[in-house]
Amino acid sequence: MKANEIKDYRKQKELNQTQLGALCGVTNSAVSRWEKEIDKPSGSALKILERLINGETVISNITPLEAKLLDENVNHSPYKNREEFLTESLKHLILHGEFLTLESNPRPNLKEITHNQAAEPEAHYKFSRKNIITPEQDDNENSGEANTLQA
Repeated sequence: MKANEIKDYRKQKELNQTQLGALCGVTNSAVSRWEKEIDKPSGSALKILERLINGETVISNITPLEAKLLDENVNHSPYKNREEFLTESLKHLILHGEFLTLESNPRPNLKEITHNQAAEPEAHYKFSRKNIITPEQDDNENSGEANTLQA
């Protein structure tokens, strides 16, 4: 990885050296040394930096309210950090067709899910779609009233 690639990426994303260092788990002085070709990124910092520059990892800004709500959800869950919480929430949404809630089983038995899906894929599909309202259903069933999902 070349020094100009690191600096160009940082400038393009409007990050300072401290912010890029925080993303990579290093200090701002380490980022400065990379950009001056005094040192090269290595280990986990190199892997993170490569994923950022290649677009495998995306930086997404969130509002202060979104950050507060996300942190509250992480604090009330068995997950260690935002990334783990968001990853598991997305898995839950894909598997169950509904958002992860505090009442949801946060860590389902994956062997059981895989077995059930293999044995009855059609039943799983119907289960995962139960709370999704299509535009046709909305027009026919709600007569213009607001959509509400019920458990």
